[in-house]
Amino acid sequence: MRANPGNHWLLASTAAALLGVAISIKLIPLLILPLCAFALRRRAPVLLLSLALPAALGLLYGYPQVPIWDSLGNFAHVTRLNDLFWWLIEETVWPNPRQKNYRYNVIIIAAVCSISLLFWRNWRRGLLWVLGTATILTPVLHPWYLTWLLPFAAWRRAQPWQVLSVSLFAYYLFWNERLFWLPWRSEPWLRAIIMLPPLVALLLFCLTRGTARLRQIPP
Repeated sequence: MRANPGNHWLLASTAAALLGVAISIKLIPLLILPLCAFALRRRAPVLLLSLALPAALGLLYGYPQVPIWDSLGNFAHVTRLNDLFWWLIEETVWPNPRQKNYRYNVIIIAAVCSISLLFWRNWRRGLLWVLGTATILTPVLHPWYLTWLLPFAAWRRAQPWQVLSVSLFAYYLFWNERLFWLPWRSEPWLRAIIMLPPLVALLLFCLTRGTARLRQIPP
């Protein structure tokens, strides 16, 4: 029995509405929008609902200026916290003395679009890759950002991301109120506390996967 096409459109519209609600809460789910467009294929137009819903909810905070986005732009422009990748680039080949993030945001968008195109046939795997890439490339990484990634990490059984969601809280042990207002750079030992556990978990994860594949090869 063939599935009713109307049910597919209903499911797609419901998913688009839920994605719109998520975007209204935090802009991070906006990153998976290109991949969702590939996954939905001819039903991709329903994703307009994912953009219209947060825009409509934003009007509740002031019309016609809609100032809800102003604080986000001002905060993200110069803040730096727990970056996993750019600190190494800045210390070696690409200095950024003012620690402005706008150029990194462009790179994140380009990387997300490229990965979405790469995984357009396997969107389930691509969801984790998109959010994982954004997590690595983001110049501001609060521990609660990983709550958006953890469901996909558990779904794909990617333990390194789950370990990072725990080790990232280490910076709270050395809390300073300036973290949210001034450029702040972690000490190397603090970066090691945060990054070494997930790297070890990644190594074990790869070894386990490799061993499992070798066992499946007939003698």
